[in-house]
Amino acid sequence: MLLSEPIQLAENALVIDESTLVAKPKSPSESKSKPKSQAKPQAKPQVKPNNLSKPQAQLVEKSNTAKKNQTKTPKLIEGLKFSDETPQIPPLSEEEINSPAIVPPTVPSPPQQVSNPKKQKIRPPLKLDESSGREEPKNPMDIDPTTNSSSAEQATANKTKFKNRKAVTIDYNTWYETIKILNSSTSAYSDMKSHYFGIGIYYDHTVYEEKFGYAFSLGAISGNAQSGIVNTGEYYERRISWLGYRAGGRFFVRANTRIDIGPSVLVQFKDTKWPEEATFKVMPQINPQYFFFLDTRWRINYPLELVQSFGFHTRQYSMIWRLGFNYTLN
Repeated sequence: MLLSEPIQLAENALVIDESTLVAKPKSPSESKSKPKSQAKPQAKPQVKPNNLSKPQAQLVEKSNTAKKNQTKTPKLIEGLKFSDETPQIPPLSEEEINSPAIVPPTVPSPPQQVSNPKKQKIRPPLKLDESSGREEPKNPMDIDPTTNSSSAEQATANKTKFKNRKAVTIDYNTWYETIKILNSSTSAYSDMKSHYFGIGIYYDHTVYEEKFGYAFSLGAISGNAQSGIVNTGEYYERRISWLGYRAGGRFFVRANTRIDIGPSVLVQFKDTKWPEEATFKVMPQINPQYFFFLDTRWRINYPLELVQSFGFHTRQYSMIWRLGFNYTLN
C-alpha cells in the first residue's frame, strides 16, 4: 500500500528513474486523458516521503512546494506587459552642457495658521523719535510712567500750549482827580476835584491756555474834563479837552469758556490844558499816573467781548470805571 502512492503520483506528473534520479516527462502513450464530464478534479493526496529513499523524498518535496507556489501566485492583469530592459537616456548636447543652470524660483510657503481661535495681540512696530534719539512704542500701555519719554513731554507741551488772540478794544473811562489851584490874591493853594471823561482805543494782545492767560495793551485816550461849581466864587471850568497815552497789562483766570477775571495795571501819560484866570492858576499835573483794576471779560460770541473794570487812582485814591468792547481780529 505504501509503494502505490509514489507510483500513482508518477503516473500523473513525472516518472522517476531510480538509477539516475532525473525527472523525465511522461510519454503521450503513458498519459491517461481525464473524462470531460468531471467538472472539478479530485484533490490527490501528497506523497509522504517517510518510506522513500532520501533522494526520492527530496524530489517529492520539491514537487509539492512547486504546486503550492503555483496555486498562490496571483493572475497578472491582461494587457500589461513587463520588460526587463532599462530605459536609455539620450546624451546632452554641447549647448545644454554649456548653458547656465536654471534654478526654479522659490515659492514662498503660506503663513502658518494658528490653531488657537483667540485673537493674538500683536505689538505695534517701534517708531524712532528724532528728538530723543531712542525708540518708543506707540502703545501707551508700554510706556513706563517713571521714565520721561518724549511722547509724554510732547503730550504735555500740546496740552499746555498757549494760544494767541489779537484784538482791538474801545472803552469809555470816567474818574475823579484832584488838582491844585493857586489863589494869586492870597497866595494860598487849594485842592479841587476834577471830573474826567474819555474814550480810548487800544491794541490788545492776549496769550492764554485752558485755565489762565495774560495780555498787554497799548493805546491812546482823549476826552473832556471839568472842575469847580458855578457861581461859588471858586475856579470853574468845563469841557476842557485832554489827550493821553496808555500802556497796560493784565493777568486773568478763565472761570469758564466765556468769563475771564483778574487784576490789571494801567500806566497813563496825559496833558490837560486848564485855562488860567487873573485870580486862579492851576498847577501842572505830574506824569505818569497809575491805575489798578479788577478786570472782567464777558464773551458774547467768538469775536466780541464785553469789558468792564473797576479800579482806583494810586495818587488821588479816587475810583475809576471802564466799560467797553473787545473785538477779536484773528
